[in-house]
Amino acid sequence: MSTPDIDLAIEQALEHHLSSRLLEAEAAYRQVLALDPDESEAWHGLALLAHQSGQTEMAIDLLQRALALDPMEAEYYSTFSVVLEAAGRFEEAAGAARQAIALQGDHPQAHNNLAAALEALGRLDEAIAEYAIQLQLTPDLPEAHHNLGNALHARGDHAGAIASYQRAIDSRGDFAQAWCHLGLAFKDAGYLVESVQAYRRAIALGDTVAESYCGLADTLAMQGQSAAALEAYRAALAHDPAYQSASDGQLYMLHFSPDHDGPAILREHAAWAVGMAKRRLPSPPPTLRTGRLRVGYVSGDFCQHVVGRNLEPMLQYRQRDAFEIFCYADNRASDHHTARLRSLVDHWRPIHGLSDAQVFERIRADGIDILVDLSHHMARNRLGVFAMKPAPVQATHLGCAATTGLAAIDFRITDPYLDPLGQTEGFGVERLIRLPNCYWCYTSPTDAPIVALPARARGQITFGSLNSMYKVNAQTIALWCDVLRAVPDSKMRLHGHLPGDGSTTSQGYMLEQFALHGIERERIQLVGRAPMAQFIHEYDAIDIGLDPLPYTGHMTSLDSFWMGVPVVTLAGQTPVSRGGVSIAMNLGLSTLIAQSAAEYVAIAIKLASDLPSLADLRQSLRQRLVQSPLCDGPAYARAMDAALRGMAGSGQGSPAIG
Repeated sequence: MSTPDIDLAIEQALEHHLSSRLLEAEAAYRQVLALDPDESEAWHGLALLAHQSGQTEMAIDLLQRALALDPMEAEYYSTFSVVLEAAGRFEEAAGAARQAIALQGDHPQAHNNLAAALEALGRLDEAIAEYAIQLQLTPDLPEAHHNLGNALHARGDHAGAIASYQRAIDSRGDFAQAWCHLGLAFKDAGYLVESVQAYRRAIALGDTVAESYCGLADTLAMQGQSAAALEAYRAALAHDPAYQSASDGQLYMLHFSPDHDGPAILREHAAWAVGMAKRRLPSPPPTLRTGRLRVGYVSGDFCQHVVGRNLEPMLQYRQRDAFEIFCYADNRASDHHTARLRSLVDHWRPIHGLSDAQVFERIRADGIDILVDLSHHMARNRLGVFAMKPAPVQATHLGCAATTGLAAIDFRITDPYLDPLGQTEGFGVERLIRLPNCYWCYTSPTDAPIVALPARARGQITFGSLNSMYKVNAQTIALWCDVLRAVPDSKMRLHGHLPGDGSTTSQGYMLEQFALHGIERERIQLVGRAPMAQFIHEYDAIDIGLDPLPYTGHMTSLDSFWMGVPVVTLAGQTPVSRGGVSIAMNLGLSTLIAQSAAEYVAIAIKLASDLPSLADLRQSLRQRLVQSPLCDGPAYARAMDAALRGMAGSGQGSPAIG
């Protein structure tokens, strides 16, 4: 019942709340309820306070009280959708937003909330439509343009996202988050120069500094500026030491740096892990089950991705009566390969949008015996979950052939060539399980035919590396330039992350690095991104592949061999620098492995100087690959099954296996 005293108390509570005097606001709301326990607006206000302080479950309870008292108030349903989304209950959040819209169709925030819930559910087309309705209601609201940009970017519409972010900035020039996300959209569209400019503008504005430095680092890495990228990641951490994306980015980038050896990389990973160790729960992890083991795989890349492609044969040929498989998928979007993987497992658990604590509880509830990380420190990893030790045995595989730094992960799966016995054990905290032959199991992306040796038609050798520019640093360029100088008139074909208009301005830095070594720009050919069915044909123009260092090609090299292009590799000391060694040894092509820079150049010269032999090798490589352990799915699955049994039977604290 409304009375002057209640009206005044509500007015005072709202004034305190809007002025961020939260303790005073809570006291005022409770004063209202002391006067009238059925005053729904006070329950709603307390719910907002609980939500602001991170007490999500309490906020849900309070909103249910408010809605029970006034089920026709659109604002309450709108708030309810926000709180349910914070709880990871996205379907319910969408339902609450729809209730608000049913009561008040022109409620812009409710349309925004519905769009946000649909976006979290991966229903991007529906989300974009709701953001568009919000923009019809509030056409000049920069946040609405920004949110639409986020959804368009998630759908892969980079041009649309760029336009939306720019409209947000036109409405508010100091909108730092829009500048930051504009940098991301420019980066993903291949406009790297513009991306750097947008990120630097966001940093100058003072908000989203850590996020912007982290994005800037990613863009610099894509230009091949690994040292500058590391500096940017460290700048992000200096601003926000708890910023997980920057921590992950910095640790992952160390593997691409020629200036960091195994012990140095381990030191930085171990320093990061000190903070993560605090997340370990005081209660002991569950014990292993007897009988059929429950194995959980955690990744954000259950799709047409290196991880997804390698995982498929392992799942397809596994011993089904011995292992019950769960996939915890942090995919934001799915593709045909996602559907294929999903059909091969017993249980599929979507975890995108869930907190680490929620994922931890889900894994514990599933009774997982062995939990396997497939992301390492790459995007969408869930190492925070692993730090909490939800499973009695934990391992890492496929994301990166290197230590995670996390002592809560018991094992790292590898092979005898990436981690030769007695050479790399001191580079990580995990115990090593060496598969008998290879770390990967290759499934070809296409049955495209191998074309004739390009050099015979062109009269010149074309070297190539279609690896990400993350792997191309000054030391690699210097080595490649030695090769180019040694083979007159030869050219080099690189994967350059070009924008849609095909311009090479975004890779100016890379071209300048070759020019510093006296290699004319005309000898460097840059190719942009494309769907795999199209991109695989870039190998048709390459005669000889050149591995980068220290992070060699992995799946890229396997694709190269599949298309008949041999890859010259330089054996390094760390596991990631020995990927080329593992592939070449499994193919029986040790002649492609160099032990020094001089030998690397000599191998390239030898291949380039004997076109008949090179042509014969080209035509034999696919069959060699098919007949190698690298393509033997059943054998790979048996090896993985044995590794899982070994982990289950080893007990914690046991010595390395393999």
